[in-house]
Amino acid sequence: MPIEGVSWIGAAGFDYRELVRKIIQAESKPVLLMQQRMARFDLQKTAWTDIKTRLENLRAALAELKLDSTFQGRVATSSNPGVVTATADTTAALGTYNITVTSLAQAHVVRSDLQDSAWTLSGTDANGDGKLSFTVNGVEVVVASGDTLAAVRDKINQANAGVTASVVTDAGGQYLVLKANSTGTANAIKVNAGDDPDNILTALGVVTKDASGNVTGFKNQLQAAADAQFSVDGLALTRGSNTVTDVIGGVTLTLVAPGSNVTLTVGRDVQKAVDKVKAFVDQHNSLLDLVHQKVGTVTVNGEEKRGDLYRDPTLGRLEQTLRRDLSAVVEGLTVYTRLADIGITTSGTANGGSLEAAIEGKLTVDEARLRAALEADSGAVKELFFASDAAIKGIGELLEQDLNRYLQAGGIIAGQIELLGDRRADLEREIARLNALLAKREQALLARFIAAEKVLTLLQQQGTFLSSQLSVWQSQR
Repeated sequence: MPIEGVSWIGAAGFDYRELVRKIIQAESKPVLLMQQRMARFDLQKTAWTDIKTRLENLRAALAELKLDSTFQGRVATSSNPGVVTATADTTAALGTYNITVTSLAQAHVVRSDLQDSAWTLSGTDANGDGKLSFTVNGVEVVVASGDTLAAVRDKINQANAGVTASVVTDAGGQYLVLKANSTGTANAIKVNAGDDPDNILTALGVVTKDASGNVTGFKNQLQAAADAQFSVDGLALTRGSNTVTDVIGGVTLTLVAPGSNVTLTVGRDVQKAVDKVKAFVDQHNSLLDLVHQKVGTVTVNGEEKRGDLYRDPTLGRLEQTLRRDLSAVVEGLTVYTRLADIGITTSGTANGGSLEAAIEGKLTVDEARLRAALEADSGAVKELFFASDAAIKGIGELLEQDLNRYLQAGGIIAGQIELLGDRRADLEREIARLNALLAKREQALLARFIAAEKVLTLLQQQGTFLSSQLSVWQSQR
């Protein structure tokens, strides 16, 4: 667009706007370079954030190797799961037990007489207390005239009386069924002499009464309450539940069906420890993959490109720290003193691997050897990572201390990210300053060209005027 009525294509035939644009573009090169540096800072900040995440994952995996539950796991195995199954916690003693199940614990179940499918309650307030009610297990259930069998069921369940009511449909009608919520004789459904004052349970056929109108018991019992009868190593036992937690320390028995001579074996559960150790190794190797990608070069479409943290000394020191900690020999231990003792090694040349693998420094796990070490002395494996003696620093403790130095607030990685943020902010301020100067420079250049164009236009006009005057003068001679 013209400025002050002057076209950008001036009298001299120059495109002043394009000329100014090229001048500003040339003078903007420092801004472009700073923007490129800002983009690199952003990539580096993202790279450090990714490194931080991998380090956090490694620290989390390492924390699992600090727990007693990882290495002191127990597994309970039944020779006949159809009779009894079991689970064991870390407090369970290793050993075998002979179990016989004579009978299972049962929940008490009673029912009403068969009622018509259109049955509704038509009871009367026999005791004159202003309501229709009955009591189960000492809990009052208030009902109303006109209630269906389903409504009575729902009100029993809402009363939380320790029973579950249901309506079972038969070809000839419906039954109201009451089942105790827990097994065992101690949890049998209870009704007392005065628990049916308005004769509702009596009319339904749930209970019976004597000539004096006192409840005497249940009319239709489907299943009696019963305790479990079983034995452990010949010791006869009775419990109200089929889930037994107080017979073998640290072991929960689940009685499934009657049966005899079942062997229950409580042994070490090394699989959990194997899985946790392998998870730690996987996280370590994942971290190294990312470190090598960021600090070295990668090939993309046949072209070698530098990583976002190419040859960063801090990242190089991190890798050296990992190698040092994981190759340490723990002084003061007697069973396992280094990771190689439990089957964890680098895949380098000393272990039959390639030179490239040795340079990468990744860990490999000989699972058979690790499993054997755990089965022989799982406590010693834990000691290798985190020793119980405060004077001994296990490999896990060494590594954890170094990881914390990198990850803690104000630590190494936080410092790197903060430094990149500060540098980026400095560049943003400098770019803003230069852009402001360039804007002024552009306006100044445009103003000069406009002034020059005005002068040139004026000279052209004067030349045209003089030429016309000269022509007139010549014509008059």
